[in-house]
Amino acid sequence: MQFNRGNIWRLLTSCGRLSSLVIAILAMCALASAAARAGSSVTLAMSLTPLSAPVIIAAEKGYFAAHGIDVGIKDYVGGMRTAKAMFEGKADMATSSEVVVMFNSFKRSDFSVICTFVTSDNDVKIVTRKDTGIRNVADLAGMTVGTVTGASAQFFLDETLFLAGVDGAEVDVIQQCDEVFYGHVTLLKENGIFILETMNTGRLAKEGVHEFMFVLGQARIKGTVQMIINPVAMW
Repeated sequence: MQFNRGNIWRLLTSCGRLSSLVIAILAMCALASAAARAGSSVTLAMSLTPLSAPVIIAAEKGYFAAHGIDVGIKDYVGGMRTAKAMFEGKADMATSSEVVVMFNSFKRSDFSVICTFVTSDNDVKIVTRKDTGIRNVADLAGMTVGTVTGASAQFFLDETLFLAGVDGAEVDVIQQCDEVFYGHVTLLKENGIFILETMNTGRLAKEGVHEFMFVLGQARIKGTVQMIINPVAMW
């Protein structure tokens, strides 16, 4: 299923265990305080997950408007991205897991937790293909696991490995996200900083050269994400 608010709303309305009135009131309590401080309008960065049910239901049922709160909701996939949007000033508030809050608290303190509006004890899963031979957590030793670092997935993966007696160093954990080569975008596209690896600058340093003409010989190859280059410094 594709991540979008409409699909999550249809999932919620098909579940008879949800009390829309109760959970919507919880969401309004969380947002009313911020709306009062920000004026008549507040922007919320919302993670596209069923755990955002209180916010989704309150918006779909018109409870925010009924209480005089103008809430603009921006959809993001994952609490990491909602928190990032809030810190960048794209939203006044964000929904995220407490793990995202914890990781960000190691780097900054310019934010506050207003409330907890939903809890879950059965959310994050470790999924594998049948042909891998992995049948339990202990089998992950020596394997590669993709996760989202800085989020609940990373925290509970580490915790699960620890509780199962698996040394985390024996598991190759790789970051999985849809921001392809994000570092390259930041350096190359946004700041014009070229990334060159394994260059021998020893002679420049030895002779104290600080200014030189840089020539980059590039092969004329199309359709690649890496390139063969021949960097030359002339002085």
